[in-house]
Amino acid sequence: MPFKAIKQSTASQMVVEQILDSLKTEEFKPGEKLPSQMDLAKMFNVGRSSIREAIKSLDALGYLEIIQGKGTSFKKDIPSDKAYLSGLKDALEEATLLDLMKIRMILECYAAELAADSANPKHIQQLKEAIESIQVSENDRKNFIEMDLRFHFALAQATGNIAICEILKLLLEKVHRHHLIYFAISSETRKRTIATANQILSCILKGDAKKASACMRDHLDAMMDELKNVAPEGKVK
Repeated sequence: MPFKAIKQSTASQMVVEQILDSLKTEEFKPGEKLPSQMDLAKMFNVGRSSIREAIKSLDALGYLEIIQGKGTSFKKDIPSDKAYLSGLKDALEEATLLDLMKIRMILECYAAELAADSANPKHIQQLKEAIESIQVSENDRKNFIEMDLRFHFALAQATGNIAICEILKLLLEKVHRHHLIYFAISSETRKRTIATANQILSCILKGDAKKASACMRDHLDAMMDELKNVAPEGKVK
């Protein structure tokens, strides 16, 4: 099977992408057993930790069946990208804004941890540019929200985890619409958002995963405080 050698900085995500491409071209087939982690590591010329992360992503996306003692196989009924994303969109549409923010808290705090371990120079540059754009837009409410969204997209990409990227993209776009409609976003909150974004970047640069997660919680808490002012019960749809 003619796989390309992969750079470590984006290893797990690129492994996922190549395996999904191989399913489309039927080099891998539904129901087929996945090669061992050791064999996959050799095929892709990456470490086993990258293979483990890729397998977790493929499992989260619904492509794998993992049976203890029997190994890992592709599901016989492989979900189409459209079906998976459509189901996720439907689920998010039913959630309240408060529920969406709680999901963000879980996913993005974890994403900050992963970014501290996985971000490459390109990711770092994207995060820096996003934060600079947030700072420049501090006095422009709509643009400020747009640039904050850009920062969160950049952070999702910095995880190197394709499942997190896809799920967060849908989640962030849904929450973003609410922000534009309902949130006035006070000057104090804007300043706090900028400060915590810079703290997150600093932690990522230091490779401090736990601190990055804690700073992300502070960052999202600012928006949670605004939400409580707008909709005390978080029932905005």
